[in-house]
Amino acid sequence: KRALFYGSYERAQSNFERSDYKAEGLPSPEELALLEPFRAELPPEVFGEAVTQPLSDGSGHDRKQLGEASRLLAQAGWKRAGSFLVNDKGERLRVEMLAEDDGIVRIYT
Repeated sequence: KRALFYGSYERAQSNFERSDYKAEGLPSPEELALLEPFRAELPPEVFGEAVTQPLSDGSGHDRKQLGEASRLLAQAGWKRAGSFLVNDKGERLRVEMLAEDDGIVRIYT
């Protein structure tokens, strides 16, 4: 966060940040009552701790998460081909990011 916005923003942990709908911790008994009939159809993670976004040291030079991302991509079959990552079919990895306004796109790219 410091690398892009000088510490001005806090990373959202949920699409429902600062609302009653934000998932935190384990599902409540009421949530479990609603989810239980669908347990066989849902991934087991739904019944565990709420997912949180990874945090870096904020320097913009934290290589730990980049290494973890590389490991996960390699595990999924992506290989380095020059300056690109490609799958078994030779297709290049593409990342699509959604942004509310065009101004933020310049920052991300």
